[in-house]
Amino acid sequence: MHLLFASCQAPLSEVLEKIVSHRIHRVYIVDESECPVGVVTCTDVLRLLVKVTQPELDIGSGGAAPAPDGLASGLAAAAAAAVAGETSGA
Repeated sequence: MHLLFASCQAPLSEVLEKIVSHRIHRVYIVDESECPVGVVTCTDVLRLLVKVTQPELDIGSGGAAPAPDGLASGLAAAAAAAVAGETSGA
């Protein structure tokens, strides 16, 4: 098994590109010293999309550890942008 890593500063697009192009389900997030600080999974991305697009649903966290702050806000911004594009007819 091959593990893939991304920096805490990596844009969401980089993390998603790794997930898709390598056909994997998680990318490990590392700090400047290359120490692990978190993980982003396909489930994290889907959970966030549901939360943004259908806030009335209570999907919970499923016990998963939260993504690092920068990445979590990047996920939220990307999901919000996707929803805005979808509703504007883009």
